[in-house]
Amino acid sequence: STINPEARGIAHRLDRGASGCLIVAKNDYAHANLVSEFFRRKAQKSYITLVPNVFGETSLKAGTIDHSVDKKPALSVYNVLKTCNGGLSALVEVNTETGRKHQVRSHLHSIGA
Repeated sequence: STINPEARGIAHRLDRGASGCLIVAKNDYAHANLVSEFFRRKAQKSYITLVPNVFGETSLKAGTIDHSVDKKPALSVYNVLKTCNGGLSALVEVNTETGRKHQVRSHLHSIGA
């Protein structure tokens, strides 16, 4: 993509220390559309994370975290997929309704995970 030569077609990235998929556009048209989708918050983002189990023994717990990030409103919805390591860890899916920097990490930390 020539829209932003420094980005080299990357339409969305992950935070340092995280693993997962990068979205890379093959051409300028795709790059412009992908960047627009993220900018307008039309893209749905889902994260799977392994955290200390603060959810209890039930692996079917779900909830909402409404906690500001950098003094801006932020909302995440989480679902505990399963507990691991003898109940010491939990595999959690987090869907962000807003798109704040470090939102997933900040929200999970706010509930002790």
